[in-house]
Amino acid sequence: AVAPWYGQVPASLARWRITGTWLDDPLHWPEHVSRPFELAWSLLAGGSQWGGSPAVDGVLAALYALLGLWLLRGGKLAALFSPERRLVWLWLAAAVLGPWAFDLVRHTGASRIPRYVLGGLPAAMLLVAFAIRPLSDRVRAAFVALVLLGWTAGLAPIIRQPSRPGAVYRALASELERRLRPDGGLVLVHSVPSGVVALSRAL
Repeated sequence: AVAPWYGQVPASLARWRITGTWLDDPLHWPEHVSRPFELAWSLLAGGSQWGGSPAVDGVLAALYALLGLWLLRGGKLAALFSPERRLVWLWLAAAVLGPWAFDLVRHTGASRIPRYVLGGLPAAMLLVAFAIRPLSDRVRAAFVALVLLGWTAGLAPIIRQPSRPGAVYRALASELERRLRPDGGLVLVHSVPSGVVALSRAL
């Protein structure tokens, strides 16, 4: 059903894009191997989408590792790969491997941007839910609480900082308002669409 659409992809990618060449830096070694794992981890760490904390990521990694060991020792790991779970695994694999395969073919760096795999977040959460299902109610609640607490490390900067790193929209807006004549003026913004919207909001 989707094969005809894939036939149009090369022509679509050859067209000019308003985002310009910001993805044109190809992957370098060892990114060719590490990027799929880092993208998959970004779905589990949550906060790594916006920076997060290496120390908190380490605690979360240990938490997931303990869960994996418990499933392995209890003989419950096989259930996570049962036939009825395969569609969820394929969903996750498609979301994570898509940008990476795109980079290998197009010699770009799209897989350096974790938000491009957010389509796989529901699949990742379903798999974690399947994994913690055999735990007791209290242990399961504690696991979820610790994961959610760990995710706040990446969400906190969004609340604390007035703008995203490098996005000085308020300062730009103040400078523009100082320079523009009272009867108006024309401002050309060379940016991705979100930058245009953010600057308009600041103005």
